[in-house]
Amino acid sequence: GLMYVPLVHMAMRFTTFDEAPVAGRLYRRGTENPILGDSVWTDLTAVELATARAAWTVRRHGGDLRSGALATAGGLVFTAGARGWVQALDARTGKVLWEYYCGALVNAPPITVGVDGAQYVIVVAGGSNYEGGWGSAVLVFGLPEPWRPR
Repeated sequence: GLMYVPLVHMAMRFTTFDEAPVAGRLYRRGTENPILGDSVWTDLTAVELATARAAWTVRRHGGDLRSGALATAGGLVFTAGARGWVQALDARTGKVLWEYYCGALVNAPPITVGVDGAQYVIVVAGGSNYEGGWGSAVLVFGLPEPWRPR
């Protein structure tokens, strides 16, 4: 079996300072600054559990992959990202089979539910205190018959 591991490479320099929290304002108690000259990228890697070796890796430059990964029994892996795209990949190969722009950043992992024999994937697109990209959407996608669990 495979396990799907998202990874974000974003080198940062963190500096803390003493500051009291203020109601209604984002409280970080410090600053985060990218290390200049270092590239930002994300990977989604399928790891073969029996051997602990990578079966495939999909790299995205620019740090797009921010959600977790959702694997379905029908052979799909769903991810979403900081640029607002949700994608369905072939679980065996990592090939992107489908994608949809959600209208806002997606930081939470997609989830799945079954209703009356149909399977749905749900994505919440709402933005981020750190990166903006604000929106307010809950998107529900029905999986066609070939991709439903067998």
